[in-house]
Amino acid sequence: MPAEVQLEFLRSIPGLEDVRVARYGYAVEYDYSPPTQLHATLETKRVRGLFFAGQLNGTSGYEEAAFQGLMAGINAGLQVKGEAPLVLGRHEAHGAVLLDELVTRGVDEPFRMLTSRSEHRLVLREGNAEYRLRAHGARVGLVSAEAARETEVRAAQIRDELSRLESARLLTKLRRTEVTYASLATEDPHRPALPPEVTAEVEVEAKYAGYVRQANAAWTRKGDVHDAWQIPESFRFSTVRGLSAEAVEKLERTRPGTVRHARRIPGLTPAAVSLLLVALRRETEAR
Repeated sequence: MPAEVQLEFLRSIPGLEDVRVARYGYAVEYDYSPPTQLHATLETKRVRGLFFAGQLNGTSGYEEAAFQGLMAGINAGLQVKGEAPLVLGRHEAHGAVLLDELVTRGVDEPFRMLTSRSEHRLVLREGNAEYRLRAHGARVGLVSAEAARETEVRAAQIRDELSRLESARLLTKLRRTEVTYASLATEDPHRPALPPEVTAEVEVEAKYAGYVRQANAAWTRKGDVHDAWQIPESFRFSTVRGLSAEAVEKLERTRPGTVRHARRIPGLTPAAVSLLLVALRRETEAR
């Protein structure tokens, strides 16, 4: 709290009416820019080439700020080079969930990225980060070609070993809680020599597989085949027939980049999303 507020609070306590403060408590105060004014790249919608990151976007926490700075910097560099931006999917990184929540929902209090916000948290693990993200890193110039090839080799080894174990009818055993990859060695004399980081991921993939399938099935039921549809920046929501003034205001304020983003705007009804889909289809057919 500001110094004057701290002093007023202290002097409201009986016996401390005339207290003096030698050093006020630590405090951080800052204003923020509503993150719904940003594209998914963290570029501002009103000023091309201006990117926002960190507490300016209403977040709290070093990790949140670091990821935003990384992605804003990457996309600023890609824009200068005239290359396609990098926008990660929610299934690829917890940080992508952070950005998606910010630009589609906005914030009304300091935002922290909790893993519970991620519907794909079972697959967003530290151990498989390179398999999810290294190709993106190579594309934007942050990962060497050699490192990317090494990851591709390890990913192929994981896939091949899971397939071999299934053919050998050992995969079902490995999925049991009490069984480890190492403990199956006596029943698996033909197993190849693999790096420990590969066998560790094989074991995790095997044990998580059933839970991941259940989670994906549940998410698919909640999703929609039209969610990936792009909404052009020039699209005028006010021209959508039947859309209420309130819905138009929400859409114009947020300017979602995809139907999925539009669907997640607080207060936007399924009926409004359906009308938006009809309008987008008509515009596509008219081109």
